[in-house]
Amino acid sequence: GLEAARAAVAVVQAVAAVTGLELAIKWPNDLVFRHQKRGGLLIEQVQTSAGWQLLIGIGLNLAATDVPALPVSLTLADTPNQQWTRNQVIAAIYGQLTALFQQPAATWLAVYRQSVLWVGERVQFNVSGQAMIGILQGFDPHNRLQVQPQTGPLLVLEAERVSELMPLDQDYQKPNEPSNDFT
Repeated sequence: GLEAARAAVAVVQAVAAVTGLELAIKWPNDLVFRHQKRGGLLIEQVQTSAGWQLLIGIGLNLAATDVPALPVSLTLADTPNQQWTRNQVIAAIYGQLTALFQQPAATWLAVYRQSVLWVGERVQFNVSGQAMIGILQGFDPHNRLQVQPQTGPLLVLEAERVSELMPLDQDYQKPNEPSNDFT
């Protein structure tokens, strides 16, 4: 939902501020750089003694040592002139999360919509196991995916129903298919 979108914006903005790298968001919760997944987010609501709280899990491949079995191209450290540390990125993410969770949705939703991949493009995806093709139109106010299929009415889909979302007309690498591009 919107909590995952807000957290994704915080990570995208923090990484850009510290590293100069522009991540994209693959709906609903993947972080992509150079057409490859570099991280992701998981959001859960948990009951605590203080009431309901959000538990935000952020995974981000910052350095080759984070994922030694994977090619270096799957980390953010494969960029020239790396002048940042892991702690700087973590501090920036925390700062952005704190700031964005104090703000109304209107202040960060535009950034989210600009950061999400493939809006306005042809995509393929599965809905409850059925392969489909359509134009990714955007998102409703609850961050549900809106796709216009080749035939039929506009689909409004929750993340739990959609899998294997990817573009039809671009070279996108699934996370389990590493690239040989080390540039």
